[in-house]
Amino acid sequence: MHEGTIAGSILDTALASTPEGCRLKKITVACGPLSGIVKESLELYFNEIAKGTPAEGAGIELRNSGAFLECSACGNKEAFDPGAPVKEDCGKCGSRNRLECGEGVFVESIAVE
Repeated sequence: MHEGTIAGSILDTALASTPEGCRLKKITVACGPLSGIVKESLELYFNEIAKGTPAEGAGIELRNSGAFLECSACGNKEAFDPGAPVKEDCGKCGSRNRLECGEGVFVESIAVE
């Protein structure tokens, strides 16, 4: 249920970035595969809290910002697939990988009219 808090932050960011007198049409939100965002829940919360603001009726578009595994020794990077087993060891040198990115959520763009 963290989508309510995230929806509030998205709305605050979008409104603060929108020139006065403009209405928001669409907000593109980049989120990592480990963010746990449920699109339908985010949209529900956003639509409720946006009522009566310049963001009322604006659409939310989610874009996967991705994540990757990076070797702690050689720096080799591989894309992370959240549906596949985690590759704990580097395919090049055998050292331990660490997960980079994947949990973040941020407003990427705002379309206004």
